[in-house]
Amino acid sequence: MTVDREPSGAADQGERNIFAELSRGDADRDFERYLIELQNCMRCGQCRTNCPVFKGFGAETDVARGKIALLAHALSPEVKADRDMYAWLTMCVNCGRCRLECPSGTDTGYALLEGRLRLLQKVGMPAVKALMVRGVFGNEGLLNAGATALGLVQPLLFRPSEADPRHVRSLWRLPMLGQRVLLPRMRGQVKPGVVDPPGEVKGTVVVYPGCLIDVGYPELLSALITVYQALGYRVVVPRGLVCCGAPAAYAGDVATARRLAVANIAAILPHLRGTEAKLAFLCPSCAVAFNHDYPEYLFGQMSGGAEALAASGFAAADLELIAAQTVDATALAWELGIGEHLAGDDGPSVTYHDPCHLRRLMNVIDEPRAILRHLSGDQFVEAANPDSCCGFGGTFALEHADASATMLERRSRELAATETEVVATACPGCMAWLANGLDRIGSRQRAVHLIELMAEAVAGV
Repeated sequence: MTVDREPSGAADQGERNIFAELSRGDADRDFERYLIELQNCMRCGQCRTNCPVFKGFGAETDVARGKIALLAHALSPEVKADRDMYAWLTMCVNCGRCRLECPSGTDTGYALLEGRLRLLQKVGMPAVKALMVRGVFGNEGLLNAGATALGLVQPLLFRPSEADPRHVRSLWRLPMLGQRVLLPRMRGQVKPGVVDPPGEVKGTVVVYPGCLIDVGYPELLSALITVYQALGYRVVVPRGLVCCGAPAAYAGDVATARRLAVANIAAILPHLRGTEAKLAFLCPSCAVAFNHDYPEYLFGQMSGGAEALAASGFAAADLELIAAQTVDATALAWELGIGEHLAGDDGPSVTYHDPCHLRRLMNVIDEPRAILRHLSGDQFVEAANPDSCCGFGGTFALEHADASATMLERRSRELAATETEVVATACPGCMAWLANGLDRIGSRQRAVHLIELMAEAVAGV
């Protein structure tokens, strides 16, 4: 199927009602649910006003309405789907804006994930993406081995960044990205275990570090431990954690995503049952996988969800417990009173970038700004368009490199215009990608995770 960038007629079936033709009653409830969700879209175009990809490029296939139209068109038996269509369906950073602001209540997240799942069964995943989603993120052993191997070759192929030595810059343009890139300097993996505070244990946080922190930024976990020790909290990193499964789920590879989810649930649940412990994240995309995608999509609405839950050995209540205890680590620390333990008002000049999932899907907006105002006072500068996306989106940055680079440059220039010393964010993916963007435009600003500034201020008290 050759996909037109403006397929305005893709959803127009004339007098034909493809939904009525394909409706099977209770014979296939998963398919019926999918048909109903596609029909819920009333094609008003509200999603065009808030989609970060559409704002940058303006193609109908970039936005949820266009993607749902393509999926409806592909229902016709005479339409032969191909990887062109799969590519357009993955031209998405999965930020959740369209779902939250849809006036008809269409769950675009479910519709697009289910559509990718069904399309993937027909056309298969491109080889490079399959290597990333299934071979690297889908296999903890390969992920760690790959990170170790990369660490060995980095001194030969990369040079330290002047702005932030923990990043190294490639000497040549990387083929997939078409330009030189900054990567974290590989320094080993996060180790599971328990760290108690010096004095009385006032509570417990169970921490899910996530892949990027695990292999690229282990110092972020050290910073979290510093912050929570100041609060008197025990920090637990469970054994057996793997990728959250979001890269696989968003690619349509639900089988891999479910396998990873089951491993994580098994590792984390014993630490939450019968306790008041919170499940803390430094990566909001991972957090959204746990508190939304697991219960609502992977083991909920998506095809085979009920059967997958039954086969997992867990109950819906187990997923609900995990979702209820999921929190952003920086916001929780602020709620617990970390401000009393932070040296205030003399921090570096700083601006802030909102991660899409943290702002939109976790509604953490005010807390990071309150922390930064506490740390830097009047030297905190709000950047223009705080709701702008940096263009990372996990595998989106690799699969749609040109689009991602355009979004990154626009956001980097907005942040650079503040002329601050530091760009803070609360997502390791955004942090890594913004480090690239600032480097490409020649900015000397340093991209950091908010938890690092908090830990530095605790140490300075």
